[in-house]
Amino acid sequence: PQEEEQAEAPEEEPAAIEEEPIVEEEAPVVEETTYEEEEDTSEVAAYEYESEEASATVEDEDEDDSETRAAYVPPKSGSSGPTIIIAILVTIIVALLVWYFMFYRPGQKKVEEEVQKTEQMEKDAEAKKLADAQKAKADSLAKIEAARIAEEEAKAKEASFITISEATRRYYVVIESFVDEDMAADLGKKLAADGTSTALLSPKDGKKKLYRLVLQDSFGSWREGQDEADKLKPEMGDDLWVLRY
Repeated sequence: PQEEEQAEAPEEEPAAIEEEPIVEEEAPVVEETTYEEEEDTSEVAAYEYESEEASATVEDEDEDDSETRAAYVPPKSGSSGPTIIIAILVTIIVALLVWYFMFYRPGQKKVEEEVQKTEQMEKDAEAKKLADAQKAKADSLAKIEAARIAEEEAKAKEASFITISEATRRYYVVIESFVDEDMAADLGKKLAADGTSTALLSPKDGKKKLYRLVLQDSFGSWREGQDEADKLKPEMGDDLWVLRY
């Protein structure tokens, strides 16, 4: 009997299980409708919440835009780049002009003045050197001339005119021959006054009466007399010749 009861028990359980699904099938319909309504209500509430947030966000954005518009300054029409470049170029040009006329040009002018001063000093030194050389040359020429004059004066003081009447057997350089003794004496004295000592050789007895005006120096040979004559010809003329008296 117990085994039968145990065997019958499982048959009763399926009936209960079959009845429950029927109840469960009806109940879910109400529950689903209620869920959908709640879901719709929640969706509406969420939509309203989102709308409020959106409106608040829009209001915040409007406020931010108004603040941005109040703080933002629109750029001026046109680009300011060329104006800035022109201003920089003008500033550079002005600075260069100031530097040139205030610093470079005065310094350059000072350098030029120093160069001109140095060149002028060199020219003055060269001119002084040339003047000193010319003065030294003039002084030297003056000394030479003074010596020559002094020598001529000394010769003039020492020069003399004499007459030789006796034969000396020596050789004389003849300057000129005269028939007139006085003419010969006048020329002899004149040459003596100029510094040349002369002598008048009187004519020998029985000879042609010619007065010979000769140099006062005499020589022991004809050759010596001729050498002296050749040396004096450029100064006293080519008519000089040698005579033994």
